[in-house]
Amino acid sequence: MIPTETEIIKLHKKYAKSETHFKRMFVHGEIVALIAASLAGKIDKDVDLSVLRSSCLLHDVGAYMFMDEARKIDKSYYQLHPMVGSKILEEEGVDKRICRIVIEHQLLALPEGYSAPIPEKNYLPKSIESRLLNYADRYHSKVPVFNSVAFLRSKLKDYQRQSKIFEAWVDEFGLPDVNEFAKKFNQGIR
Repeated sequence: MIPTETEIIKLHKKYAKSETHFKRMFVHGEIVALIAASLAGKIDKDVDLSVLRSSCLLHDVGAYMFMDEARKIDKSYYQLHPMVGSKILEEEGVDKRICRIVIEHQLLALPEGYSAPIPEKNYLPKSIESRLLNYADRYHSKVPVFNSVAFLRSKLKDYQRQSKIFEAWVDEFGLPDVNEFAKKFNQGIR
């Protein structure tokens, strides 16, 4: 099933440890969904907007398992949250396309040579919706703050593979108007 907005909220609330956790993750998902939709509107490709929006709203549902009561994220195993989230969604009966997109959403956040216990699979984003989510997610952090393209490029400068993928997505999708989004949500930009 492709969950409705009400079903998505219920899923978040089922796994969130508090209302504060829910708000932090859900607002982040909404922002990523808006960025992804704005990018999708600029390209001449078929995008399943309902799959894209649901994937954006649900992409961090696995992150709740790695947050403490003070909203701090345990970074030692946080890189596993896409796998956890995908498994949660699969068990909840969510459409397999969304589960796949969720498991693929952290490609650029994994440092080259990362050695956490991640099962060996190809996590490269395959669908247009997966690439859009992955790319849009780079532009907003759960801190909450928006990331400029200059900031993202500076973070990726030492990672040749990730930098190459990021630049390919810049060419494919263009740049989101981070200033407009930051103003709309009253958040800073780094």
